[in-house]
Amino acid sequence: PTLPEGIHENIGFSLYRDLEYLNSGALRYMDTSPMHCRAALDGDLDRDSDDMRMGRAFHVCLLEPEAWESYAVSLRCAATMKSGVNKGSYCQHTGKYRDASGIWWCGKHAPEGASIPNEFCTVAEKTAAEEMREAVMNHPVGNILHKRGGTEITIIWQRVIPVVLENGEEITTQDVTITLKARIDKLVMEGHPISIDLKSCAVGAAYPHKCRSSIDAYGYNVQAAMYRDAVRHATEDAIEPDIMLVFCEKKKPYDVCVMQFDAEDIDISEREYESLLLRYAKCVAQGKWPGGHSDVCMPSLPAYRREE
Repeated sequence: PTLPEGIHENIGFSLYRDLEYLNSGALRYMDTSPMHCRAALDGDLDRDSDDMRMGRAFHVCLLEPEAWESYAVSLRCAATMKSGVNKGSYCQHTGKYRDASGIWWCGKHAPEGASIPNEFCTVAEKTAAEEMREAVMNHPVGNILHKRGGTEITIIWQRVIPVVLENGEEITTQDVTITLKARIDKLVMEGHPISIDLKSCAVGAAYPHKCRSSIDAYGYNVQAAMYRDAVRHATEDAIEPDIMLVFCEKKKPYDVCVMQFDAEDIDISEREYESLLLRYAKCVAQGKWPGGHSDVCMPSLPAYRREE
């Protein structure tokens, strides 16, 4: 699938995921190696999980109330046990597969033709998502989320990156055109523009020092710089929004921590983003995606081993 450059609303997550453009999730792997970035783009590192699925349910619950009303909720597996002490009783596992009749089955009992829906949540996850929504909206950040703006905004834009290539003594410059994509949870346009991104986290992790660790570990600062780049290219006035991350625990007590990047954070993040983008463009130009360790590495055993 393809989309033209610009701001798009009502683009489902499945369609967005299938767009073969560069996003922050793949770009951040350039910091590991170009090989990992290429694998992410090819979908080899795209492994869905219950936590990721729960995070998407939370997004829909908070940002798309109309879609939440019809969100698929899985029920207990419809199979009955054929033998053993539980013979005749219903299977106790939660269904993840759904057949054409809308009946839910676990992985063990799923009949041929049953499939995992693109988006769904369990009954317990539905309750948790709604309680997370209440926690966020009762936080002062809820007043910002109520402001005018779009939700689940998809932005497509292009960047032309000049790359210097060396071939022996010959040095040439090549312009590499990169198509990028971003999906912003909430873009507030009332007053000063703010890009808001929701992050679900473990119990006890909604505290500033732990949120900072998550920002560093998962490259959320690069994502923030990419979102600013997206809005800058997609708006007539080259708007540069503030960046706000809303962390909410996915289990009780559902504490909330809001992190906002200051000018220095943004400056550092944008330089890191541009550096990764340049490295990516060079790989595109050369058609080479090397791993992170081309040289022979020394094990360097610890000092106490050397003293033995």
